[in-house]
Amino acid sequence: SYGIYNKLNDAEKLLDEDLKQIKADSLELSIQIHEIKKDYNRIVLSMEKILPTREAGNTMKISEIFNVIQGQFVHYIEGLNKDIKLTFKVKNDFDTDKYFMIISILNNLIQNSVEACIDDNSYINVISEIDDDKVVFRVLDNGKEIPEEAKELIFEPGYTSKYDPNTGIVSTGLGLTHVKMLTEHLNGTINISSYTKEKEFTIVFPAKDILVGR
Repeated sequence: SYGIYNKLNDAEKLLDEDLKQIKADSLELSIQIHEIKKDYNRIVLSMEKILPTREAGNTMKISEIFNVIQGQFVHYIEGLNKDIKLTFKVKNDFDTDKYFMIISILNNLIQNSVEACIDDNSYINVISEIDDDKVVFRVLDNGKEIPEEAKELIFEPGYTSKYDPNTGIVSTGLGLTHVKMLTEHLNGTINISSYTKEKEFTIVFPAKDILVGR
């Protein structure tokens, strides 16, 4: 009976430890969700300032979206004094009423590419096209590579490789998490591929969820 008591006591201790871990994980998750909401609100506020006034139900062409984003980042890159060539290509222009989310997604991906480009003759290429019943966005750059072991982690909340040694500030690691959440909200998928001295983020949406009148 004493042995049974010890086993029950040990089991109770393990259960308490599991509950403590669950509570800690829940708290961490709530903090991360709060940070994502703050990031999204900041993005919406900034976009409302730069986008033309639009009534509910209005749409934007992808070429218009690209023009807005390009205007933002050209000045930003110049301010950083980086040698980065930023190009946009629309293979099939179309109207969408999801322009807020698309701008938010692309802004985050391009921001990541800008931070990854540290050498001269860097480039970032942003491409949009319609492929049958899908809408595809590609963001390519020749910046720092993402380690193979990190590719499965980069979309997880809290994962970051960004650290500023001057300020001691570590990134929240929520940018790509935010991108993935918005992408999945629109029933899309996001993947990363690496080539020789180049990486590519590819986002694929069902055309019916992105195109107006499709």
